[in-house]
Amino acid sequence: MENERQNVPVLEESYDSLFVKSLYAALKSGKSGIFKLKRSLGLDISDDMSAYMSFMDIVGESGIPYPFLRKYESIYFFVACLFYYFEKGDSNKVPVTAEVLLGRLYQNVQTSESIKNRIVNLIDTENADEVIFQKKLLGLLRLCKDQKRAEESINYVYLLKALRRWDNDDKIERKNWAKKIALN
Repeated sequence: MENERQNVPVLEESYDSLFVKSLYAALKSGKSGIFKLKRSLGLDISDDMSAYMSFMDIVGESGIPYPFLRKYESIYFFVACLFYYFEKGDSNKVPVTAEVLLGRLYQNVQTSESIKNRIVNLIDTENADEVIFQKKLLGLLRLCKDQKRAEESINYVYLLKALRRWDNDDKIERKNWAKKIALN
């Protein structure tokens, strides 16, 4: 039983890696479906069937088993849309975690209580209410993008892992984000 628990995170992280590789491959190939996904950022997975079909094509390329995907489908859809919104195909970007970007935003806006409150509010928000949580995260990441950090890219593998574990009882992902945001 203990070995099974230890193997699950490794398996989930390998699915994350496969999915992110498929996202980059679709971006490089210039598949038309990526524009549908970019346009669907912030929408529910069921709002645009053509974007959903493009998403499923990318999932099919990644080889993620459908039973696993079904459990986290809206998280993977959100990350796919976020990926195509932020990425331009520049392989020279340095991948950093989303919480590091938010930490920099937090530090860059010392005078803005509004932005600080939005970041704290994100950490306190349950991922179970995915629409609200994803819109809050998206708004903050857009602010990071506006900070013109063009040399950096979000590390999507770590983002997928964090979003899947956000509501765990131990709240370890939230604590990690809070620490990294406060220390950057």
